[in-house]
Amino acid sequence: MVSIFSPLKKNIKTILIIISLLVLEAYFTLQLPEYTSNIVDIGVANGDIAYIYSAGTTMMMFTILALITGILVSFFHVNSLQNIHKP
Repeated sequence: MVSIFSPLKKNIKTILIIISLLVLEAYFTLQLPEYTSNIVDIGVANGDIAYIYSAGTTMMMFTILALITGILVSFFHVNSLQNIHKP
């Protein structure tokens, strides 16, 4: 009997890369609310414009990194599916 997981054995490295990229993407995305609350609690409360700009820049960096990891996940996912369906 053929296992449904047998085609995945060829792509185990790609699958591990996809899982690690998904974890990174989740981390980057979940950091955004913390920085938003810090902007309000620290920056706005103290009137610290430099902190607001710094935290905002960090938020933009996390957003760009989440976008890049999402694109890489899609790329590796499509490539692994193409390799599974090759005759």
